[in-house]
Amino acid sequence: MAGEVCRGCDGRKFRAVADKLNVLRSVVEKACSRCSGSGEEPGPSKGGKRRFGSKQKKTDEELTVEQQADAFLAARGYSKGGR
Repeated sequence: MAGEVCRGCDGRKFRAVADKLNVLRSVVEKACSRCSGSGEEPGPSKGGKRRFGSKQKKTDEELTVEQQADAFLAARGYSKGGR
């Protein structure tokens, strides 16, 4: 893919961005963030999973009564499946 024209800016090396909420309808030219101003399509990224911190569990005050009961039973080995 490297060497092709950038899809974001069509090879112009900048993007025309309309004013926020199109209030003034003025067009601002900003450097293309996809190709970093080179005008060429970037190659594929390495990819991989993004790892974020674990979600914090809700406190008892934030849970509904049903969710509190499910959490209580799950902690003691009883689940909704009845196993």
